[in-house]
Amino acid sequence: MGIEISNHRGTETPHGRILVTGGAGFIGHHLVGRLARDHQGAVTVIDNLHRGDAANLGPCARDIVFRRQDIRDRAALDEAMRGCEVVFHLAAQSSVMGALQDSEYSCSTNVLGTFHVLEAASQAGVKRVVFTSSR
Repeated sequence: MGIEISNHRGTETPHGRILVTGGAGFIGHHLVGRLARDHQGAVTVIDNLHRGDAANLGPCARDIVFRRQDIRDRAALDEAMRGCEVVFHLAAQSSVMGALQDSEYSCSTNVLGTFHVLEAASQAGVKRVVFTSSR
């Protein structure tokens, strides 16, 4: 069960809701900041904070919903994706050294977690999933 910090005002734009997985990471928090600033929809962020840092989201914390949850938790994804039109999938174990040290976590996050994101998006009727990777 994850932790939810919500300051979302419940207002939605014509663009619909947006979910960002891995949104507290280095690349993710820049994307989240831009989405929140441009008012392109009510933004929800899922991150287990394995490598990300919730402090990265500080500047836009009032304009987003943050859920400390793992993409391997299918029920959490199903709930977070309700009403979303777009998913930006950035959650991953991207560290080569981390992958070598904990290959089980890397595989379950990068493979099974991505599978869960795609399945949950399909079930929720998400119109677009954007996969992003730095490696």
